[in-house]
Amino acid sequence: MLKIISWIKTTSIVPELGIIRELNAYFLAVYEGNISVSTNIKNVLKISGYQNLANDLPN
Repeated sequence: MLKIISWIKTTSIVPELGIIRELNAYFLAVYEGNISVSTNIKNVLKISGYQNLANDLPN
């Protein structure tokens, strides 16, 4: 657990970059037809407080 917390502290201080990376992974999964990955990313976005963004994403 302490390693995870330490790693979180070293991540980018620009949270928007994390969202961009997640959206990139989402659209790649959609393009590749990997429904389980795209669904998981949408769920993470919802849990993280991006409910509206997640709802607007295509399937």
